[in-house]
Amino acid sequence: DWMIHTNERLALGIGFPEGFYDASFILVGLQAEDSDSSNRNLFNWLEPFEASVWWCIIGTIIMSALIYMVLESLESPGKYNWRINWNIFLSVLSFTQHFQYHPHAYAARVFSASMAFWSLIIVATYTANLASFFVVQNTPSTKINSIDDAIRASMNICLWEGTGSADYATSAYPQGIFVMMESEAETILGVKRGDCDFALTSVRSWEQLEFDKSVNADCNLEWVGRVVKFVDAGFALQNDAGVKCTSLVQGVLNVHLAEMRADGFTETAWEEHFQKNRDLDCNSAATVSGNESSQLSLNEMAGTFFSHFLATLLAFVISGITILRKKLVTKKPRRFSGAVEELNTIDIHDMSPPGPNSERVKSDDTQDLADMQEQLQELQDCQRDLMRAQDEQKAQMSRMMKKQKAQ
Repeated sequence: DWMIHTNERLALGIGFPEGFYDASFILVGLQAEDSDSSNRNLFNWLEPFEASVWWCIIGTIIMSALIYMVLESLESPGKYNWRINWNIFLSVLSFTQHFQYHPHAYAARVFSASMAFWSLIIVATYTANLASFFVVQNTPSTKINSIDDAIRASMNICLWEGTGSADYATSAYPQGIFVMMESEAETILGVKRGDCDFALTSVRSWEQLEFDKSVNADCNLEWVGRVVKFVDAGFALQNDAGVKCTSLVQGVLNVHLAEMRADGFTETAWEEHFQKNRDLDCNSAATVSGNESSQLSLNEMAGTFFSHFLATLLAFVISGITILRKKLVTKKPRRFSGAVEELNTIDIHDMSPPGPNSERVKSDDTQDLADMQEQLQELQDCQRDLMRAQDEQKAQMSRMMKKQKAQ
């Protein structure tokens, strides 16, 4: 900044020979996204999700088809048709909100409900994010060609406080919205952080900071619009033609600096200097576009997949409980039926009292007989209920088999 020509320095008697440093003021901002409709992307429909999310969706669809078959066959062993390709097809249809499953087992119903809800969340999220992509791609951006355009658009501009560029901007554009920074690098970083829309800097400074990894690691900054003000910078000398003759030194420097500029030495020297100090190559660096940064990652979608996983575990628990309950129910009729058959072999009328002269024993036997008859009646009622339940179960299984054959 001490090399910049300013009116205040000229008023103090400071003279500047031929400049060798391009200190022209320019605006630096984030690169505008290329919205050229001629660039066709056949796979832009995949952009709402990252690749990892798409792979998880495909895996979930296939595994859901297999899990559905397992849950149905566990409760109805030997009666479910294992058509893997057909179930995968139904699983894909379920993902597109066309639910075609007809679950019979309770566990399969719980799992199917979870799968339908998971598909609803995934499709709704995909639709919303895809719509936002289309809106962003077709939203016209404000074209900035000069600092006047930025000020008219009420955009913030970062300035290096106390420098000639800051003094010029605040005095020439008092209506502007300026954010003061403590260094030139901070003005550029302020743009990346979102503190301001543009940074006012010099041409040579930008040529060096553009390839500085600590400032422009993403290579997403660019020179915006026209030059704000052309400024030539060089050595500062005291104008003195009569005492110390520094004006003579200024004239000698002018001659040599003009010759170096005419020979192209100045530009070559600057280019070699920048090449030695660059630690970033933006020509080969992969830039991150706005669309990629807004893609939903696997971490952001993990909750949806985890909820479906928990519902799958619940379905297996329900399947295990159902299988255990069926085993217990099938054992009870055998136990009760055996007891009933044993009681039916007893001829109550052929029973004789234990003693001919014992009324007390007779009354006890009569009471025991009544108790046995009551128990027998209860067991017979239980047997009829169980037989009725078995008949209903057989009828239901018959209807299910007929429906499966019809399908």
